[in-house]
Amino acid sequence: MIIGEPCFSHFRLEKMKNILVVWYVAILVVLDQLSKFLIAHFYPGLIVQNKAMFFGLANVPFSLVISVIILVIFIAYAKYFLQLNFFVFALIFAGASSNILDRVFRGAIYDFIPFFSISYINLADLMIFSGLIIYLISVLKQN
Repeated sequence: MIIGEPCFSHFRLEKMKNILVVWYVAILVVLDQLSKFLIAHFYPGLIVQNKAMFFGLANVPFSLVISVIILVIFIAYAKYFLQLNFFVFALIFAGASSNILDRVFRGAIYDFIPFFSISYINLADLMIFSGLIIYLISVLKQN
């Protein structure tokens, strides 16, 4: 091996990590979509259709555009985020992707978990929130 030449095992490890993230995101999106499907079919009275961005802010076209822009930025910086913590990246990316799927195919996000007395949320929202909390804790631990 030449000094300074990248090690092939490092590339394999990175590729495996990326594949793991894709699978993890896919599983989380399926779980969120499945939870919304089951609740909508077996307990339709629990569903609150959120046509706004979050906590009732903004309208649907605007919130869809903003969500897609944020997701594109997130994808553009995926390599940076993956270096921080692939688990955090997967949680946030899966939650955002699943909510965007709701907006595109249902016209609204299906929420069904009461969030104190403020609003209703879903598993995707919990994923995003958990990812952000884990990220903030890891940043605070580093400092």
